[in-house]
Amino acid sequence: MLTTAVANAQIKQGQFMAGGNAGFSSEKVRDNKTTSWNISPAVGYFVVDKLAVGIEANYMHEKYTWKSASGPVVIEGEDKSRRLGFAPFVRYYFLPAAQKVNVFAHGAYGFGSTKSNDNDSESFSFYRFAAGPAFFLSPSVALEANVFYMSYKDKNDADRTNSFGLQVGFQIHLGKGKK
Repeated sequence: MLTTAVANAQIKQGQFMAGGNAGFSSEKVRDNKTTSWNISPAVGYFVVDKLAVGIEANYMHEKYTWKSASGPVVIEGEDKSRRLGFAPFVRYYFLPAAQKVNVFAHGAYGFGSTKSNDNDSESFSFYRFAAGPAFFLSPSVALEANVFYMSYKDKNDADRTNSFGLQVGFQIHLGKGKK
């Protein structure tokens, strides 16, 4: 159930937002394990009520450990990669500005660079979609939870890498906005 309260308009034209989200995932298949975490800071501006545009950064660190057996010989290894990307974004809040709980959708498309164990660097493009509730703890601070889908493609690779997960974060809303 959504509750309403009279509050300062947190998502009005002319306001700024700053904050971000973070996530973690771990996967194990037999002797292979992948662990990753990501952080996505962002700043934006409400061009009209409930619609913000801005820029976000996406940083992901991934560690992959593996074990391979060929007869009596067992080979083990570890690979690490770091991805950093930047993207313009669009975010829309669906409910009236006075809601203490609101629902948003967020989309971004950008570019970045990957570095791996051997310090090889490769450029990539990505897009990210997220949606979820924003819980306004005060007129200027919102706690968020979202489900996201991210897809990226390295410049020299034919395949796309897709990920799906959950993130939590916060946004700080600044400015009085236009009445």
